[in-house]
Amino acid sequence: MKKLFSAILCLIIVLTTCIVASAETAGRNYYIDSISGDDENDGLSPEGAWKTIPRLNAEAFSAGDSILFKRGCSFSGGFQTKGSGTKEKPITVSAYGEGSDPVIGPDDSAPLFIISGVNNWVVENLEFTSPNGIGMMIYALNKTDIDNITVRNCYFHDIHVNGDASSAASLYLDTDVSGAKLSNIHLDSLRIENTQWGIHCKGVNAENDNEIFESPEKNYHKNFVFENIYINNAKKAGMVIAAVSNCIVRNCRVLNCATAQDSAYAPLWMRHSQFVTVEYCEIAGSTNKTDGMAIDFDGWTTDSVYRYIYSHDNTRFIKNCVFDNKTNNARNEVCNCVSVNDNQKMNWSAISLISSSLPSFAAMKDFSFHDNVIVNGSPILWIRTPKAKIENIKFIGSGFSNLLHRLFNLLSFSSGFSYESNGDVTALINEITKDLPQ
Repeated sequence: MKKLFSAILCLIIVLTTCIVASAETAGRNYYIDSISGDDENDGLSPEGAWKTIPRLNAEAFSAGDSILFKRGCSFSGGFQTKGSGTKEKPITVSAYGEGSDPVIGPDDSAPLFIISGVNNWVVENLEFTSPNGIGMMIYALNKTDIDNITVRNCYFHDIHVNGDASSAASLYLDTDVSGAKLSNIHLDSLRIENTQWGIHCKGVNAENDNEIFESPEKNYHKNFVFENIYINNAKKAGMVIAAVSNCIVRNCRVLNCATAQDSAYAPLWMRHSQFVTVEYCEIAGSTNKTDGMAIDFDGWTTDSVYRYIYSHDNTRFIKNCVFDNKTNNARNEVCNCVSVNDNQKMNWSAISLISSSLPSFAAMKDFSFHDNVIVNGSPILWIRTPKAKIENIKFIGSGFSNLLHRLFNLLSFSSGFSYESNGDVTALINEITKDLPQ
């Protein structure tokens, strides 16, 4: 009997230990309620919720923890992440209760939400607004990399509407010049409206370090996925992909962006990047007179592609900018796109510019432009794209418009063009836009 009792007691101890360990491994839920909460509470239940974001900032979180904002509530921003999760058990920021998503609102000119010095976080089901402030910053500092951050199902609007700095963005992804970088960043199902910049990625690049291209894989951010994103009315740019290696942008709608006229802006452009794919996107309504193009491989961009793009009612369809003879914006591709009414300014296959740090003229190398349809568009000036692969390009327009295209297309030294006065591109547009967010 004593042996049996001892065995039962040991079993009870083991089971209790396993249950406690399992609960600790699963993480804790922390609740915040701006109406009924109290910062003197323990924050571990809806009834014991905290009240303010400063109380959250006093806490360091652990793998598997969840920070839950109550729906129907508004909070003053300035949240700063502390603690890291794991890939299997990230730290999650989300919502609970019924009603509209929680609103994280103005905090003067400071960012509403800062992700820095941590790994493995998920942010979802929140609304952000700050007319004089910045939305979310994902920022690597002091040679400390950030890995595995997901932001999904969030709404950003009226963010720094009068700001001018590049950080005046709904989502600003950057690093200091020490070389820290971001990796495995996933933005999914976001809505961004009325902002200076939509999503702005920056980082260490050739203008910071002339030797950057000796090992760009060590200096660039890496492995970004941006998908199912709706951006409307980002005055400077809807999306900027800079200093990134391996990035996919897909199923995104970028409307009425790059409308400011104080400098050169494009709605969705890449710069200092490699292996970037932009696909199944609609880009429309850009009115910037200097740039304003849907297709833009800006300086030092290589091995990247725009494909299945529906571009319409922009200043122009394409204008690529190259800076130096070292990279030549090499091996970039534009294919299976349709351009409609992009005709306010001339298209340029590439225009050579001068960088303040690397002053030299350059051309695009191994540029590929094929299987595209241009409807009622302005001609393309085929310069600085030697030996480009230009095939199966269809122009649809008036007789005079097609005559202009024929004349300018002679500069491409390609026979891969056809011209029509009428044509139906509905099927291609429907194929590109069928899964885009509304």
